[in-house]
Amino acid sequence: GTIVQVASPERLWASRADAWVARFIGLANVEERGATSFVTRPEAVVFRADPHGDAVVDSAQREGPVVTLRARYDDGHEIVSAHAGLAPPTPGTRVAVEIDREAVVEVPTAVPSRPADDAVG
Repeated sequence: GTIVQVASPERLWASRADAWVARFIGLANVEERGATSFVTRPEAVVFRADPHGDAVVDSAQREGPVVTLRARYDDGHEIVSAHAGLAPPTPGTRVAVEIDREAVVEVPTAVPSRPADDAVG
């Protein structure tokens, strides 16, 4: 295998080397656009119940005070939100998706010196 990135947990969460590393550490909101990918942390995504919204909540999983919500846009792709409130939208609820654009990070889709199918070892 290949070591792709070495960093403290805080630094790794804030700044990934590439889209593969983002997915490896558990981030689901990775949108690849050619050589560039855009990573959005789940805490920067807010779902608001809206009958005219652009997505529908698929699942909700509580882990202590945080509920991880997965929603599916009308075009089929998914987005994940970390909700800290007491009344998160429930599965089946149509929602408007709001993203804090300051929390969207641009990264390379792949580190140029690493083949796409290499594993971290």
